[in-house]
Amino acid sequence: MMVVATMALALASSAGTCARVPHSEALAVVCSQPPLHALQQRIDRLSAVLRGDYRGEQRRLFAEGERFFRIEREACAQADAAGGISECLRQTLGRRLHTLQRLQKAPQALAGSVASYLYVYPDYLQRFANDYQGRTVHVFGVVRPAHCSVDGHLAASRAALVFHGTSLSLDLPPLRAEQGKALCRQAPARWWRVQVQLRDRRLRLTWKPQGAGR
Repeated sequence: MMVVATMALALASSAGTCARVPHSEALAVVCSQPPLHALQQRIDRLSAVLRGDYRGEQRRLFAEGERFFRIEREACAQADAAGGISECLRQTLGRRLHTLQRLQKAPQALAGSVASYLYVYPDYLQRFANDYQGRTVHVFGVVRPAHCSVDGHLAASRAALVFHGTSLSLDLPPLRAEQGKALCRQAPARWWRVQVQLRDRRLRLTWKPQGAGR
């Protein structure tokens, strides 16, 4: 009975993501290009099955992963690598489909997929710091420098990346004067490209501003 119910849920969602309107810029590309649309449909079906199989904390963890996947998919709208938005989406959807296929074969392996997301929130990164060791990812929040001079210039190479009550230590690379002043002006929360390191079991991030690498 549970298998029948789960399959019914998957079939009911077969129209999936592209049936919802309006579409964002990235999703409009997905839904207008048949190869990408086909990938998204397979993702929708597998996600529906797994969502129905998980319970409790596992279901919440899976839902977090779905949210981070959607964020990464939307970030492709700013892609400037070779192939542009379409190639970024092909890679992003392909990675997600591969993750879901592995989970379909072994649902208990969910804990092993926690570091497969390139866009995460600070609290999530803090929880799974060991899994992200050495990785470069995008983390959302506000950067608060440890010290700014009275005339608004950056006066320290340390900062905190803060969002919704979670604060992570952030090391700043050498910056141009205008970059330092921008940080001291407390820019709005946004995505920051950082490298993740554990030093003496403490999580430290290093801002990697160059390029738009994923």
